[in-house]
Amino acid sequence: MKSIFKPVIVSSFLLICLSACASAEVSTKSIVQPQTNTDGYIYVGDKLLVGEIEKVIIQPVASQLEARIDTGATTSSLDVRNIRRFKQNGRDWVQFDLLDRQTGEVITIERPLVRNARIMQSNAEESEVRPVVLMPLTLADKTWSVAFSLTDRKHLTYPVLIGRNVIKGRVVVDVSKKHIVPLKLSVHPPTE
Repeated sequence: MKSIFKPVIVSSFLLICLSACASAEVSTKSIVQPQTNTDGYIYVGDKLLVGEIEKVIIQPVASQLEARIDTGATTSSLDVRNIRRFKQNGRDWVQFDLLDRQTGEVITIERPLVRNARIMQSNAEESEVRPVVLMPLTLADKTWSVAFSLTDRKHLTYPVLIGRNVIKGRVVVDVSKKHIVPLKLSVHPPTE
């Protein structure tokens, strides 16, 4: 008896769904078409279209760095060496070396500590506590003050990982594309 009722229930459900779909009007007005502006940037609505890999500038490094755009990462991450925590005027600070992989130049940077982030890697059993600092990030023609967790990423292909703290509300990611955003070489002060 069970075998008789299952197909009837399933087929009745499908008929209800199909009739609902057939009677619904599909409007193309709600679909936002990508538009290219005069600077060559592609926008979907008010959001910049980016690929999975893009070039960015992180000040004070003047050259372009390769960045992986990762919708699964909460916080952006930056490849640094020699992380040292210290106090300055009663506040927690971080000093670190940022390596420009293109030129080999090492830049020592000091920034106030914003917070500590507990990061759980998919390939690790224990979480890692990383310092988080604010750094100016330029993507396309926009510059933002961005929270970056600091860690040694030398074993990874890309020195910069851009997470949801940057992309949410600002960009749409097409993971099938790479390097679709022209990068302005002039660096602006952060807009946010």
